[in-house]
Amino acid sequence: MIQPSQDAFLYTEEILDTFENYLSPERLASYYAMARRDRWVAIRLYERNTELSEALYGVIQGVEVTLRNAIHNALTSQLGTTEWYDKLEFDDPELNAIQEAKDKIIQKRQAVTPGRVIAELTFAFWVKLTSGIYEKPLWVKYL
Repeated sequence: MIQPSQDAFLYTEEILDTFENYLSPERLASYYAMARRDRWVAIRLYERNTELSEALYGVIQGVEVTLRNAIHNALTSQLGTTEWYDKLEFDDPELNAIQEAKDKIIQKRQAVTPGRVIAELTFAFWVKLTSGIYEKPLWVKYL
């Protein structure tokens, strides 16, 4: 399959204005910085990022599911409960994430089960658990 060339990227100033309006200058700020304020290049970088994200989605999803289940299984084993997230001391952002996960499950009119809580927690939550602030209280002690 022949890939379209960048020459096919022919947006008018009006279309670029529309992109900027709907995507927001804040969302595009890092792309403008990389593009040295060139709108055409910034929008192309944004689109390229979207294409790359689409291509990597399956891999990222696999990493997320594997990471969260590995942490869940290890903490369940170490603490002797599938509800380990209610037994450990977390910082406020993580406590809030756990509560938000439970609230979403309740809003769906489902029972709050450990499996559902674990699945509802965002990738950011799991990544945060691998940060330095949790090294001693979580990783050294239990993992």
